[in-house]
Amino acid sequence: MTRLNKSLKHYEVILTFCDTVQDILSVTLFFQYGVSTLIICVVMTGLALPSSIEFRAFLAMFLFTMTLRIFVPGFLGTQLSHESEELMIATYYSEWIPRSESFKRSFKLFRERIATPIVITGLKMFPLTLLTFVSIMKTAYSFFTLIRTVQEE
Repeated sequence: MTRLNKSLKHYEVILTFCDTVQDILSVTLFFQYGVSTLIICVVMTGLALPSSIEFRAFLAMFLFTMTLRIFVPGFLGTQLSHESEELMIATYYSEWIPRSESFKRSFKLFRERIATPIVITGLKMFPLTLLTFVSIMKTAYSFFTLIRTVQEE
């Protein structure tokens, strides 16, 4: 029973920490993701234009950096959500059936608390996940294609 209570308290600490991170980084991540879409589009357009090899290398490195800048939070956000979902699954593999009624009540409370996966969002508008990363990359490429089409006409 003590171990379960420690787990409940530890999970509360994790949730508090995630709420703090959410409050601090929400606006920053929103603008970072929004601006990164435009920057990636502009850099891809610059790579498509004739220029020196040094400038192209600079743009390629910058493109890699901007991509990594939005990939890492998306990857970590996906990991956080996945691990919190795995916690719910892990509870069913524990030896809870032969336990006391007080343990079962605490266990039920714990399961209810972890039923919703932990998700960090950008300004409460989009989750930091790999799906969001892919969506941003698709949007940047769509803008790039639009710019290239307009340039060719």
